[in-house]
Amino acid sequence: MIGGVIVAFAFCLLLLLRFTSDSGKSFPMKSLPAPFTNELDQARALLQTFGERTSLEARATLVRHPDITLQRMRQFPDEASRAFFRPSEFSDNAFEYQIDGIDFLEIEVQVGQRRRIAIFEKAREGLLLDWESFVSYSEAPWLTFLEAGNAGPTDFRVFISVDNYYNFQYEDASRFACFRLEDPARSRHCWGFAERDSPVHRRLEALVDRETGEEKEVHPVTSEPRIALDPIRETVAILSLVFEPHLTPDNNCRGLVWIESVVSDGWVIP
Repeated sequence: MIGGVIVAFAFCLLLLLRFTSDSGKSFPMKSLPAPFTNELDQARALLQTFGERTSLEARATLVRHPDITLQRMRQFPDEASRAFFRPSEFSDNAFEYQIDGIDFLEIEVQVGQRRRIAIFEKAREGLLLDWESFVSYSEAPWLTFLEAGNAGPTDFRVFISVDNYYNFQYEDASRFACFRLEDPARSRHCWGFAERDSPVHRRLEALVDRETGEEKEVHPVTSEPRIALDPIRETVAILSLVFEPHLTPDNNCRGLVWIESVVSDGWVIP
């Protein structure tokens, strides 16, 4: 197994230059191209097999934590389309890295009109697809959450950038930190807030800074930025979001949410 921590992300999925454990301790990441071994062929074959299977139960045997993921598959609308999961083209871009002691293999694929990153855990029994990051799974539909304006804590994979939309209950910029949040499909954005200088605020600022600061990692071969993100200080994470229960959102402040916690510093949960 590769020693240390090796990471690289492309297109719209991301792993950050550093991962932070639950204790808050961070460690540096490096990236190198993975050697093109039998594992790369196994990953491609697994994706092809996944797309060919019509039963969700059969597909679940190829993914990480299958019992949990099977329940999520049944709620995911695109699961009904086999073509959605049948990669038409595989890239030679492949990377290996480690998160919290778990080894992962990442490859780039073309699915229909979309480029995707497929991530596999290198488990003892073989490669297992991280289905949640592959389909950008979140606990609820993004638009439904925003339009309802009264949901409890819900986890979402989002793009994040620093913003300055201080308004309504969050108008005090000395008390709150503002972030622009957008779903993976970039269908709609909202503004998320955290207590200024709180652990959540400091962690998000650190994530954004690592993507856009002087230490921003580049692709080891092309020297281009690892992730195709918006140049205005943008990164990604899984956040737990909530509308504050003591408020009664109206049409003006329904797009303002509270950032309850940072679930993961990227779109993969170890």
